[in-house]
Amino acid sequence: MKRLGLSAPIYSTEHVYRLGLLSMYDQYLSRKQVSEFDLFTLDDIDSAFQNVNRLTYSQNHHLSGKGEGIVFAPHVAGHLLGGTVWKITKDGEDVIYAVDFNHRQERHLNGTVLESFVRPAVLITDAYNALNNQPSRCQRDQEFLDAILKTLRADGNVLLPVDTAGRVLELILILEQYWAQHHLTYPIFFLTYVASSAIDYVKSFLEWMSDSIAKSFEHTRDNAFLLKHVTLLINKSELETIPDGPKVRLQ
Repeated sequence: MKRLGLSAPIYSTEHVYRLGLLSMYDQYLSRKQVSEFDLFTLDDIDSAFQNVNRLTYSQNHHLSGKGEGIVFAPHVAGHLLGGTVWKITKDGEDVIYAVDFNHRQERHLNGTVLESFVRPAVLITDAYNALNNQPSRCQRDQEFLDAILKTLRADGNVLLPVDTAGRVLELILILEQYWAQHHLTYPIFFLTYVASSAIDYVKSFLEWMSDSIAKSFEHTRDNAFLLKHVTLLINKSELETIPDGPKVRLQ
């Protein structure tokens, strides 16, 4: 933003701010590892994120100046931790901006609240998966796990390309729970430059996750992201010390 002379305010939830900052750090460090990357620096990232105004879900924000009379608020999208659909109100009419949302209840997130909006004047969305027949969550997860186990039992290694702190959280919980239920001993590694920091942040956001995670922590103090089967790595050199054999890598 600084290099382009942009000064517009940015709005997000606290979760997107924290995890987005880590994601940008990870992107920068990854690119520097393989090239002479100079498009931006870590200081540029910090400077850009200083312009982020953090809102909580359902918190109305009233614009002033040229935006006088416009009110907007973030609501649960159900796709990523802190992800939002935006309700924008002007002169009594609502505009809903809803891209990348998820209706389904998942392990770490509740579904979107999109259906709670009644007859908005405008709905802005996408149709990326409109023609896809989505399998049930149970079927999808089982096919995913079956493919992994087939590879591991054939003495193969599994590499799962993942993001820094987005959908990877759901994958980590799927693997954690399945490994615990079936007493599997194949090692699992989550490798990014900010893996430890990302999981540490996530541990403190349980009240913003699915009802099952929040209730479990409330009643038993069991933190779903206190990982027992997934080992966090922050440098590729750490992989060199790992014994040969079947393993799962998320990176």
